[in-house]
Amino acid sequence: TEAMDKIKIPLDKKYPPAENAQRYYKRYSKLKNAHSLLLKQIPETNDEIEYLENVLNSIDNCTEVIELEEIKEELIKEGYLKGKIKKKKKKKAMSKPYHYLSSDGSHIYVGKNNKQNDYLTLRFAHKEDLWLHVQKMPGSHVIIKSDNKKVSDTTLEQAAMLAAYYSKGKRSTNVPVDYTEKKNVKKPKNAKTGMVIYEDFSTIFVTPNKEQIENRVGGN
Repeated sequence: TEAMDKIKIPLDKKYPPAENAQRYYKRYSKLKNAHSLLLKQIPETNDEIEYLENVLNSIDNCTEVIELEEIKEELIKEGYLKGKIKKKKKKKAMSKPYHYLSSDGSHIYVGKNNKQNDYLTLRFAHKEDLWLHVQKMPGSHVIIKSDNKKVSDTTLEQAAMLAAYYSKGKRSTNVPVDYTEKKNVKKPKNAKTGMVIYEDFSTIFVTPNKEQIENRVGGN
């Protein structure tokens, strides 16, 4: 066997060798427990950062007071703000996502906040509809209604443009946008509002352009 290098371990002269060893063992145990705790806390903290950045993106996308109220209620529900959520009336008004028509007449919907994102993805979209989202950054959920037809490359590009424009990558170039059928998008158990996971996707690269969105796609 190969000879192992000797390691000199400093001892505290105030304590006998046995107690020095015991103190080192206690320190090792604390560091081991801290390491295990960090392995759990780091991904949880990263998820929380991702969620809060999505909330900031939602605030940027708001165009009506009711949408800001929905964000406030969401933050109370998730425990970030103190307060009580107002009791719902029989039919409480819900804010509406952006609705666009592509140049070939396909319907495209864009969520302005997490409540709208959940509604579009989990309730509104059919399993064959296309779902889009910028890759690995905060952004809106985008739905292309397929109506059981193949989505054209033109509509896909314009929907990707919307996904990039209503995201943190709004002022970037060559923004990667993932797209997949809605059936491949899932909401994990206990996930925060608007947070989903997806698989079996493709990616398209687009550069957001406000003028193209307003003039070529058109919407309300």
